[in-house]
Amino acid sequence: MTTAQAGRSWEGNGIDAEAVLVAVAKRDPRTAVILEVMLAFGLRRKEAVMLVPRLAEVPAHALPASASPGSYLAFLRIKRCSKGGRLRYTAIRNPAQTRALSRALEAAPHGSHIGHPGLSLKQALRRFSNTLHRVGVNRRVLGVTGHGLRQQFAADLYVELTDFAPPVRGGDVIDSATMQAAYLAVTEQLGHGRPQIAGGTSGVGTAG
Repeated sequence: MTTAQAGRSWEGNGIDAEAVLVAVAKRDPRTAVILEVMLAFGLRRKEAVMLVPRLAEVPAHALPASASPGSYLAFLRIKRCSKGGRLRYTAIRNPAQTRALSRALEAAPHGSHIGHPGLSLKQALRRFSNTLHRVGVNRRVLGVTGHGLRQQFAADLYVELTDFAPPVRGGDVIDSATMQAAYLAVTEQLGHGRPQIAGGTSGVGTAG
């Protein structure tokens, strides 16, 4: 995670994510679900649109031997439309993630992806972008984009791992080893490195 990325987060720009989700849901409930999943799990736009929640949820006991589950009971398997096709497992750590996954399952109850049924990936991405633009989620109006939720996830995870706000939010200076471990974990969690478990043996998650 870089300070520039954290600086593009919604909270860092004074944006109330819940209020925006409500506004988006009035125009297109499915786009609101996609946004909520992006915030909850740090997914890229394509990853969220193509998420198949019924197939993605993985209990810890079903993880491959190379993955260390740490203290978490369940994970989200992310690979479809991931950058470079890299596989990663994102821990389901908190109630907000559980709610987001529940809504995703409601939107795609029969093993389909949460993008708009009947649309190609290109069409679904266009609809997603058009809906956000209409409610002002762009650089010109609110000063943020949908991708800023990914940076929001990264910054929130940094706080969870270190008990300090990241430097870009005015957080206190912490020892370099702890900071670098948190940055590495956040980076891996966002799929910028080899497949990794958030909160695994390192106890850290990632950004990117």
